[in-house]
Amino acid sequence: MITTSLPPGGVGGPPARFVSDTAHARASRPRPQGNAFVLLALFLLLTAAGTPAVEQPTTWKPHEHPAPIERSITSFTRPRRAVVVAAEVAGRVTSVVFDVGQRVTPEQATSVVTIDDKQALIARDQATAALAAAEQAASAAVLAQQAAEAEAALRARTATRTKNLADQGKLSTEEADTTSTTADLARIAGERAKVATTQAQTAVAQAKLDLVRATDHLERHHVPAPAGWLVAQRLVEPGTTVAAGTPLLRVVDTNTLVVELHLTSEELAALRSQPMPMARFPRHGDRRAAVSLARIDPEFDSLTRKHRVEFDLAGEAAPELLGGLEVVMTFPVPDPSGALLIPASYIRTSGERQRVRTTADAIRIAIEAGF
Repeated sequence: MITTSLPPGGVGGPPARFVSDTAHARASRPRPQGNAFVLLALFLLLTAAGTPAVEQPTTWKPHEHPAPIERSITSFTRPRRAVVVAAEVAGRVTSVVFDVGQRVTPEQATSVVTIDDKQALIARDQATAALAAAEQAASAAVLAQQAAEAEAALRARTATRTKNLADQGKLSTEEADTTSTTADLARIAGERAKVATTQAQTAVAQAKLDLVRATDHLERHHVPAPAGWLVAQRLVEPGTTVAAGTPLLRVVDTNTLVVELHLTSEELAALRSQPMPMARFPRHGDRRAAVSLARIDPEFDSLTRKHRVEFDLAGEAAPELLGGLEVVMTFPVPDPSGALLIPASYIRTSGERQRVRTTADAIRIAIEAGF
């Protein structure tokens, strides 16, 4: 491969304007022939006299400027995300709110499919009643504890007075001992009442957990789905008996559509080196929409030798919020034939041929005009 700098030098008159907007001609990659000449295939389009002058570079390395060609690839849209809504409990399906093609509304997103919940309602009500009973028992235990503590305090004061009288000889020691024992028993009863209160409070906490569990089990009979998503498949009907894990609906998110292309390494490199092309919908009046590069599959398909590349397309920009819309993406890639771009100022006309002279006068490049 020859990479050399070419000196500019016009042939008189305004510089030529070429097919590309950069005032370049297209030529095939040169192949050495001996030590003197290299043949290039040149695609040259000259405009009429009076074309405004275009600034030409002082040096040019043709192999750094391959000629582009337009590459068009057709694909189809698909939703970015899809979810299979499944049953979490066993039972008989009593209602299915949405049909295929309908969008899940925010008001009904919490219960798109209902499974018979009679037994779950009963269990929830039983848990509610059990909680109320536990709370009442806890309240009674607290009152009993307060009474026992008051009795213990009274017996303790009585025992203290009795002991003082016994020390003064006004009461017998036996009466003082009896009063002291009674005070100890009252104190123990107060401690027992405190334990009973703790047990009652634990029962309340357990009853609350049972109610939460029963409520959650009841809610699982009402199967939710993401709001705004589209129903793609309806897999059950009312009256169907299902087990836990049975698929009920398949819903898709069409707010973001995916355009998937399979590109060679050269195409992918060319695509990433330029502004992102627009997606065109040929079956919808050539409508166009912007896309963004979402992901590149890290795995390389060794059979096709291509990369799987996904582009995100905002749903509102598409003609329809559906998968399966035909999309064409067009972008320039280097010409596989090896064509090169050469500025017009390097072209010399000699008879019926056009020539390009390099900085090394020993190398001259003949150009076949009109090839």
